[in-house]
Amino acid sequence: MIAPPLPIVTSKHFRVTRTQCATWARILHDTNPIHFDVAAVEELGLGTETINPGPANLAFLYTMLNENFPALRVIRLKARLTGTVHSGDELTVNGTVRKEEGQHPHAMIHLDLRLVSTRGVSVVAEAWLMPPEEYQ
Repeated sequence: MIAPPLPIVTSKHFRVTRTQCATWARILHDTNPIHFDVAAVEELGLGTETINPGPANLAFLYTMLNENFPALRVIRLKARLTGTVHSGDELTVNGTVRKEEGQHPHAMIHLDLRLVSTRGVSVVAEAWLMPPEEYQ
């Protein structure tokens, strides 16, 4: 018996703005000025654009997952922040299905994810998704 093909994951593209960096800092109660003050970033020698808060970068992963798998829910996300994302950066979220466990439509999908910015890989992650009725 031939196994069905694994789901195809479509990449998602984003552009980060200074307003987004500052808004996420407020939402996260992060008072570090590198998220909203270019002078602070320059003073630390970290560049000439504000830096997106690390946890905010995970939202890009969730957006891509939701668009690719709208009927599934993320039950686990394991991520490592490997670089910074600055305002003005172009981002791409890529995903590859590692394996599908169980029988469709009740299968759990295990994916490898990467958030790549203009500066290189910023987040490396794994995600596990299931239909909401299967995850109790």
